Amino acid sequence: MREEAQRNEKKYSSGIVEADCSLEKYDSFLKNAGANENLEGICLGIAERGGTARLLDIGCGNGKALWELKQKLWKKVWICGMDLVKPEFKLDEFIGGDALEKEFPCEADLIVSFRALHEIGFPEKILEKCCSALASGGRAILSFRAMEFREGKLAYLGEMKAEDIGFLEAVLEEKRFGECRAGGKTVYAFEEAEREGKKGTVAFIAGINVFLEKK
Repeated sequence: MREEAQRNEKKYSSGIVEADCSLEKYDSFLKNAGANENLEGICLGIAERGGTARLLDIGCGNGKALWELKQKLWKKVWICGMDLVKPEFKLDEFIGGDALEKEFPCEADLIVSFRALHEIGFPEKILEKCCSALASGGRAILSFRAMEFREGKLAYLGEMKAEDIGFLEAVLEEKRFGECRAGGKTVYAFEEAEREGKKGTVAFIAGINVFLEKK
């Protein structure tokens, strides 16, 4: 396992980091990402066309959102979570380890990731793996956090770098990545900061949401 992944595994295994992984929270992520849909509705639409929606969550945390979704849809959805630490809630499948190194389930109808991708880094590799794993007509909704202000200074988050942000913006501009159509949006934030002795508002890229759809 990569050194970065080992550090994150230790951090999340300690229980110090707590995050709301409820289905309600996931639906708020979808709304903020610009998807204008909820997870249950997306999976129901897939199930109506093909029987069972196959869902992969990269960075599933404690697995609560997936478990809550399963209680609502039962056999209409197959849920797979991927994370460094085993979830508390029961899933149909769990893949433990570094997402860069682990194989993704094949023929996924929907892949989501809302909070983990900045810690994984290497967005081009992640997009390649998602495109390969998606079934025909499958979709991926991926949120990459990018930068934030720390003690008055702009800093990249996790493993993200300037070239990663540039790559993701290029994908949005080209509207295509590999076999997939691409869409999404760049999320800007604003912070009061002092530069060269003058105070003012600084705009920066807080995150980039990428939507993929396989033909």
